[in-house]
Parts: sequence; structure tokens; C-alpha cells
Amino acid sequence: MENTVTLSPSLYPYVALFAFDQYLSQNRRKKEYEPCEDFSKFLNQAFTRRGSATRASDVIARIQSGLPGRSIGLLQSLLEIHHKEMADILCREDKTIRTWAKREKLSSSASEQVFRLMKVYLAACSVLEDKNEALAWLKEPSEPLGGSTPLELLGTSEGERLVIDELMQMEYAHPV
Repeated sequence: MENTVTLSPSLYPYVALFAFDQYLSQNRRKKEYEPCEDFSKFLNQAFTRRGSATRASDVIARIQSGLPGRSIGLLQSLLEIHHKEMADILCREDKTIRTWAKREKLSSSASEQVFRLMKVYLAACSVLEDKNEALAWLKEPSEPLGGSTPLELLGTSEGERLVIDELMQMEYAHPV
């Protein structure tokens, strides 16, 4: 399966939410997720249809209503990280992440943090045009990000902004 996903930056929130919901609903019974080769299929479908989340207010409402706790496992699989790494990224205790993963629905605050990670993962896949390159970039220290890895900065909205800004700089930079 092809690893390429190319999207307009303005669609990242909508596509991330739609793809997330679609994948989780079609894989309801899974307790754990293997690295998701087929997830790009959901991203591509979401891009062509834009799904049910077509306005910023839809995204906000979905986050406020709570993403499924199972989204923690999917995101860990996509990012190829463990509970401890997820806890470090979200500035939470490992026990907290394990508790969230068992819940039917996450709180709006937890959902927002999980959605932030998904959105940045999708943006990195789109800009770098390959999920493996995106994963490598997310985990490598970056000089423009002060020597931190992009994942290390995603515990806050300001960190997310810096990471998205760096991705947009990479996408739109014109070599002289």
C-alpha cells in the first residue's frame, strides 16, 4: 500500500477527526492496534469526502463530546510509541494514560490532547509525503525547535503551534 497522503493544511483537523472516527468504528472490537498500514486508506477517504466533520464547530463539538478511549491505542500504534512515551508527550503519568485508554469516552481535555497529536501526525505525513519519514521526523531532535523532538513539544497548544509552523515552513520553503 502506498504511504503518500497529500492534504491542504486547512483540512487537517477535519480529516484527522473523520479518519480517526471511521477507523475506530470499523475496528470496534480491537483492544490493541498493530502498526496501521491501512490507516492511510481512511485518510485518503476522508480527504476525498471530508466526512461528517466539515466545519470547525463540528470538530470542536466532537472533541467536547469525547473521543473514544480506544483512540489512545490507535494513536500509540500510529506513532509507534508505548504508554510511557505517550505519558511523557502529554505531560501525564503513565497510569493516567492507561486509565484513559480503558475509558469508553475521554474527557474533552484529554480528547483535545489526543486530537492534537493526531492532527500533527497527519500534517507530518502530508508534508513529508511518507508516514515512515513523518515518524522519523517527529522523533528526531530539531534545531529549529530548540533541539527538542516535535513529539516532545505536543503537550501544549503553543508547542503544537511551533511544530505546525515548522512543518509549514518545510512545505512552503523555497530554496534559494
